[in-house]
Amino acid sequence: MGWSHCSWFYSHPTLGKNGVVALLMVLFAPHIRKYSAGGACMSMARLDGKTVLITGANTGIGKETALDLAIRGARVIMACRDVEKGEEAAASIRRIYCKANVEVRELDLADTSSIRAFAQRFLRGKPTNLIHASQTAPYSLYSALL
Repeated sequence: MGWSHCSWFYSHPTLGKNGVVALLMVLFAPHIRKYSAGGACMSMARLDGKTVLITGANTGIGKETALDLAIRGARVIMACRDVEKGEEAAASIRRIYCKANVEVRELDLADTSSIRAFAQRFLRGKPTNLIHASQTAPYSLYSALL
């Protein structure tokens, strides 16, 4: 018998093949969106006494990560190429959570001398965690900090 008994469905004047595809997309859209959005950190573990260095922390996922970790009690060092934008991001984090312990430091990952200078200043107190949210040259920073 095969699938020939279903041919009326595809040739239906209202649905047709495009209608079936559209219907399936509408039905599965929430599941596809959830799957493609990636994971979310559901941990609310306290990070008191921990120091976290986040590159690219003045916008996007870096800023959201800085906010989350600051709310959970971590000391957050926001390493940004543009210190002014970094200070604006830090101020917005402090407006959301007034007890946030956030610092902004200059770091241009495209400039090896900036990486070296940052690493020398920073190594006085090693971070517990390093989160690389910037989209440039991660290996230079890692090797300078190790």
